[in-house]
Amino acid sequence: MNYSARLKKIIYDESGQFLVYILAAIVVASVVTFGVAYRSLSSTKKTSVDTRSAQALYSAESCAEVALSLSDAELEDLSGDPATELDLTGDGVNDCSYAVSLDGGTNSLTPFTIEKDEVREIDLNGYGTGDITISWDTTPAQDAILVVRTISQTGGNYTVASLIYDGNDTVSCGTYAVGAFSAPDPGSGAYAHSFTFTPGNTAKLLRIMALCTSTTVFVQGQNNFPAQGYVINASGTNAGAIRKIQVVRGHPQLPAIFDYALFSKSGSAPLSK
Repeated sequence: MNYSARLKKIIYDESGQFLVYILAAIVVASVVTFGVAYRSLSSTKKTSVDTRSAQALYSAESCAEVALSLSDAELEDLSGDPATELDLTGDGVNDCSYAVSLDGGTNSLTPFTIEKDEVREIDLNGYGTGDITISWDTTPAQDAILVVRTISQTGGNYTVASLIYDGNDTVSCGTYAVGAFSAPDPGSGAYAHSFTFTPGNTAKLLRIMALCTSTTVFVQGQNNFPAQGYVINASGTNAGAIRKIQVVRGHPQLPAIFDYALFSKSGSAPLSK
């Protein structure tokens, strides 16, 4: 066989390998292209979902703001009624809705958060003599100290009774030493701590202050509490996305500094009206 014939044979024998290389390169390129396209599509879809969710949350917040702007009389009229729907954009499609209910009227109140050194006030007018259980701290990181003050009225005289419970009596908190206050009972459910006390039938106000850190508080009683304000449940929608929020608007209350102006050492030396 001459040189030309042998060269043709080599080229013929190796042409199959070239075809394999070309096919492999096409497959790799196709996989890479598909992967890039899929990731781009997934990213676009996620961005679209995030945008719709954010718009739905904005709609829910806007509806809640509308409800918060209403007077107590208007909220009272809406309490217990079907949800009110609103068209925020004026396109003829309802974007959100809100429903109003009373916070109170039952033997438990809607859980609430008390910021550090702030106070939540609870109206006890007409509550009676039943026990009240206060539970707090939903996470181990909270461990707040609760200062609970009951303001009672007998005739023209007022008395103040204080209870202080340390959510973590094994760790000091600022200037508060370990074990400086009463240790609470173990909580139940979502709450780490609790204690039960009897306010008395002359109690008018219950004020709860959180020291050292913010905390979430849940209040239950043997009797029904008077209305403390209004619970607003708002829902927003956008292209299938739904977001919901809850807002509690309480009655006006005295600021935290009021607690430092209260001095009543005993029932025999009450505050005078």
